[in-house]
Amino acid sequence: MQLLTFVVHGQPCAVPIEPVREIIEVPDLTPVPLMPPVLRGVMNLRGTVIPVLDLGERLGLGPTPKARRTCVVLFDVHQPDQAPMVMGAMVDAVQEVVDVEPERIDAPVAFGAPFPIEFMRGMARLSHGIVMLIDLDRVLSLGDLDVLAPAGSALAS
Repeated sequence: MQLLTFVVHGQPCAVPIEPVREIIEVPDLTPVPLMPPVLRGVMNLRGTVIPVLDLGERLGLGPTPKARRTCVVLFDVHQPDQAPMVMGAMVDAVQEVVDVEPERIDAPVAFGAPFPIEFMRGMARLSHGIVMLIDLDRVLSLGDLDVLAPAGSALAS
């Protein structure tokens, strides 16, 4: 299994490489009124409007500050009963792509986890330490974002 590793609020994290479309510098984002703080805004990428989530905010770690290595990872997202779409996730820094044997991935543990366990698929044991394997289906779930939206917003309707 290949994983893309990155950092969110100092926490080493990873996702499977398959849904990763590309990695870009943080572009100018257009804020969307009445959206929850987890939605940093939308961007125009080659004529397509793409929503960009703040992964730190989504994981409950707080907003991701824009710095020199901050970037947006673009993912192909497939939600049940919806057309496929591209979504971006802002992270502190991307590190590398690593190969991991399935036996080196353990179930997530609740104690000491840096963010809610429901956002974790597991914990990958790499040569340089343990990384949290993020459950992209849950983190990028539009249904969950409906719950996060303030009353009266477009997502809540």
